[in-house]
Order: sequence, then C-alpha cells, then structure tokens
Amino acid sequence: MRSRLANCLPTWAPLVRSLGLARPQRRSRLLFGGLLSGLALACTLSGVGLSGLGCDNKTKPIIIKGPVVQPVADVRWNTMRAVHHVHIDYPRGDGRGQLTVRGLVAVERPDRFRLQAYGPGNITLFDLIKVGGDIKVVQGMPGSEGQLEQKILLSIGADLAAAFDLEPRLPSRQKILGLKEGELRIVETERTIRAQQFKEIQGQSVPTHVIIDNTALGYSVTIDVESASLDERLDPALFRLK
Repeated sequence: MRSRLANCLPTWAPLVRSLGLARPQRRSRLLFGGLLSGLALACTLSGVGLSGLGCDNKTKPIIIKGPVVQPVADVRWNTMRAVHHVHIDYPRGDGRGQLTVRGLVAVERPDRFRLQAYGPGNITLFDLIKVGGDIKVVQGMPGSEGQLEQKILLSIGADLAAAFDLEPRLPSRQKILGLKEGELRIVETERTIRAQQFKEIQGQSVPTHVIIDNTALGYSVTIDVESASLDERLDPALFRLK
C-alpha cells in the first residue's frame, strides 16, 4: 500500500514521511508542486485515491470505521496527522464553484498546523502553514485572481485553526457542546464550525465529519477524515515559515 501511495503523491519528504504515507527518500525531488492558479481551475479535481486504491479520481473516500461516540468540547491530544477528503463550495462570479481535494494535515498543539492539498496527476493545489498568529500560503499566484485565491485560502487556514481549537484564540470563539445532537459547534465572528460523527481514535473522541460555514466570504467546507493518528512526533521542519 505504501509504495503504491508514494506513486500518487508528490515526494515532498518531510510531510509525506511524517504522515506515514511513504518511506523516507534520500533526496526530495520536489519541494512544492504547482499551486492553485485560481479556484476555478480546481473545480474539475476530485482527489487522489488512498489506502491502496490507486489514483482513480472516481474512488470514494474511505471514512474511519467504527461506532459514533460521545462528542467532547476539549481537545486532549498534542499532535495529529491525518488524511482528509475535502469539498469546498465557494462564490464564483454570479454563481457557485465546487472543488474536491485530498488534504494531508499535520497539527501540533498549541498553535500550529501544516496542510497540503493534492489533486490528480501529483498536483499540489495549495500549501498552508500556521504558526502562532501567522497563517501563510507557501506560494501564491499574482494578479487579481491570485489575490482572491489567497484571501480564501488564508480564511480556510483560520477556519482550521478554530476547528482544531488552536492558539491564539479569538475573543469571539465559543464552543457549544450538543450531546443530544452529537456535535460540537465552534462559533467565531466570521465562521461556524460543526464537528460531528465523533469516533474513538487511540482512546480519544475525535470528530470525523466537519462542516465549516464561513459567512464573511460566503463559502462552505466539508471535511471527512479518512485516516488519523495521534500523539506521534512530527518533524519540526513541517512548520518552518519560508
């Protein structure tokens, strides 16, 4: 499974190695792939297959199995590495745009994460780093479309920071635990996040389905967790702001 998956993903060694998706390479042949040149470009993308299923764009995500458990309000792990199946619905001209990508995410509490989103053909769509109060798009495209793209990507970075309850916390952040509904709702001035379908991962209750509604920019993000592991050491190089 690992060797086949390695053929599906760019060989950016620190992130891929830290996520346990490929064996370490002596030399990294590619630091960063081509970045998203505009949200419209990615509307045709549907992600790269995982778990030994190859690179078929029609492959459905394999969501973490197991019974749903009680949601919790507080994060109790220190690090997470995960594979996400992500769908984004965003404003595009007079209508709406849609894109689906596969994301590799590494999170280290209390204040940092790294996210790389991939499409078919080993294409890196975008790459985000958050450290402390800084969120950075590792590489962006110039021009008016690039400015819009970066604005949305930076906002998605802030969405994820709230979803993972990372520092610094905005004064407006509230966490509302709905045991009856089986979800944790995280509310900030510009966004509402609904963490649902909590499942047991290494003895901890972790959401595997997350819905983000960003009212400031009018987009929504749906995340399904395909695989995750907790409290493993992450390479510090993942979080170096370039």
